[in-house]
Order: sequence, then C-alpha cells, then structure tokens
Amino acid sequence: MRTARRLNGMGVRTRHGSNWCTTGVNNLVSNAVYIGEKRANYLQRKGSTHIVKPKAEWVTHAVEPIIDLDTWEAARRMIEKRINSRSHWSKRNAPPRESTQLYGGILACGCDGKMYMSHNSKTKGKRYVCRACRRAVWESAVTDALLQALNEITITPEEIAKSLESRRPEYLAAEAKAEQLQREAEKVKKKRDRMLDLYADG
Repeated sequence: MRTARRLNGMGVRTRHGSNWCTTGVNNLVSNAVYIGEKRANYLQRKGSTHIVKPKAEWVTHAVEPIIDLDTWEAARRMIEKRINSRSHWSKRNAPPRESTQLYGGILACGCDGKMYMSHNSKTKGKRYVCRACRRAVWESAVTDALLQALNEITITPEEIAKSLESRRPEYLAAEAKAEQLQREAEKVKKKRDRMLDLYADG
C-alpha cells in the first residue's frame, strides 16, 4: 500500500491512466516478463476475477530480462507473506483497534498482555480484549471495579476530622515541647549577652 501511495503521490499512473492500488503493484512485481518470460493465454476470466489456467495451456515467449531470478522470487515471497498476513487478520480475527477510551492500553490482563476496546456486534456492548490471550472483560465491570476501589481508598472530610482529633494530644505535646525549647534558647541568649557585657567592662 505504501508503494501505491508513493507512486500516486509522484503522479505516476498505470498504463490505463488510473491510480495505483496494492493489487496493481503486486501484479506488476509478480510479472514474469521481468525475468525474461512473457506469458500469454494463462488467465481465464471467471465472473469479476481471473484465474490461472493449467500451465500446459500457457503460451510463453523469451524476452530480455531486466532483473535476476533470485530478486524476482524474493519479491514474490514478500508479496505472498503480506497477502497471507492480511488473510489471517481478517475482520473476524483482527485484533481490536487501540482505543482512546480511558482504560485502553492501560488495563493489563492476567497474562500481562495489553487490553483494548472492542465492540460486540450482538449485544452492542463494549469490552476490553487482551491482544495476547483474547480474554475479554466488559467495560461496565471495569468501571464498577474502579469505582469500588476508589470508594475504599477515598477519605471523607468526617474521617479526616476524626483522624486529626485522635492525634490532637500528639500535636499539643509537640507544641509544648517547641515552646519549652524556645524559652531555653532565650535563656542561653541572655547568659551570652551578659557574659559579653562583663567582658567589655573589663
């Protein structure tokens, strides 16, 4: 697809003047004419598609090759690999799209896989599905569990006041100790000033 977009962006068109698509690029790269074999009578139309005829019916002509066989076969293997990959990730088996929902990519499965939003077409519900093991959990269940956890850790103003009141003796004791230290510091300062005055008087 990137090759087709690049060709279209450069203004390059097919021999029929159309924009390039992935299928067109694949057919072009797979054409045996580039390795010196021009084929004819090897395709048969079946409905809206073409199927390959038995090889005995092909008509071939030798032409000047422009690439070596190894490069051509490597390109074909790459195309086949991509086609097989797309077939595997069909609409039925495709992993859920990464969602912008609150928990998408943050929620972790028990297998340590990341979970993303997926829509269930039958129930119209929203689920988070693990990309690794395909385990799913409803969004409502995640929200309920989160709210319950927040309720358990949230401290109300009444609870804060109660906690402060229970530690009031500690605060009072600390305040008294600070006042005592302040008084002792003032006494030491007065003694120091008195000694300096006596030293100055000789």
